[in-house]
Amino acid sequence: MISKKKTRLLVIIILSFILVALVANKSKADSSVVYYAGTGHYYQRIDTTKSWESASSYCSALGGYLATVSSYNENQFIYSQLQLTGKSVWLGGTDQSIEGIWKWVNDEPWSYTYWANGEPNNQNNEDCLMYYYNSNAQWNDNPCGYNYVFICEWNQEPKNPCTQESDVIFLALSESKAMIYWEESCLDNSASIYYQRSVEGLKTWSTAKRLISFSDGKNSVIEWEGPLVGGSTIVTAAALQRVAGEAKIYIQTSNDLGATWSGIKLIKKFAGSFFDCPALELQYESKLGLFILTTLIKESNGIYAYVISSSDGINWNLSPKLGRANFPKTCSE
Repeated sequence: MISKKKTRLLVIIILSFILVALVANKSKADSSVVYYAGTGHYYQRIDTTKSWESASSYCSALGGYLATVSSYNENQFIYSQLQLTGKSVWLGGTDQSIEGIWKWVNDEPWSYTYWANGEPNNQNNEDCLMYYYNSNAQWNDNPCGYNYVFICEWNQEPKNPCTQESDVIFLALSESKAMIYWEESCLDNSASIYYQRSVEGLKTWSTAKRLISFSDGKNSVIEWEGPLVGGSTIVTAAALQRVAGEAKIYIQTSNDLGATWSGIKLIKKFAGSFFDCPALELQYESKLGLFILTTLIKESNGIYAYVISSSDGINWNLSPKLGRANFPKTCSE
């Protein structure tokens, strides 16, 4: 499981009113999976916006399908439990094959409808079913290529319900401004860190730069912290990866406020696995003039701490193994 990023950054200014505009397509978290006794099915709202086709494929990849509706009670349950305020939501109905002949993605009978007044009207070739954001559970047809959040449905309890998460941190770096955000995928446990910068008072922004990124599937688990900024120009991203019983620490650094970046550098490999709660901390100590990266590594005879430090974000020095620590079996950040 990919851990959430802590908000403990020392020189970072969080500007929430800017984040709303900048990351309209970045979602905090999906809904919980909910059970409806009327159908015996399970439902979840996925808060990453996608086209209707992509949303349908996404639900299928999770072993489900875009939600279908067979009764007034089911419709009211889905809307009341999973509608997202101010957001339109895809459902699993379409008439793409034959205009006016609506079908559900799972081929169940099209026996119930709850269209809004005047719908469906096929305005601008509208072939896919949705809850409009203020529809009060009534249906609307819309062009299938539009990007909306969506609802997946399962006939049985999903084994791996999907939680898609992302976050944004806004940094004030001298005269420049930077936006750093991360995104994790619930389908393959991948994680990526992205960076964008502005040097014109937030009016224009660079293209997003993907920094450290892993997509190793379910055989790897990602832990990461950063990026953090220290001094006046250095920005550093760090990640800790566990693969096949090994823990690996990666670093990526920019010395010019993110205009250019080093390649991803493997700075340490441990013959063990990292400790899961949490395992990596990155901060800048201004009094020492150092980036300090600390980690906990689970070895055969216990859990040990290591400290890795750098003055330039490029050259890193590893401390000896520090004290052995005892931790509870479960913990949280």
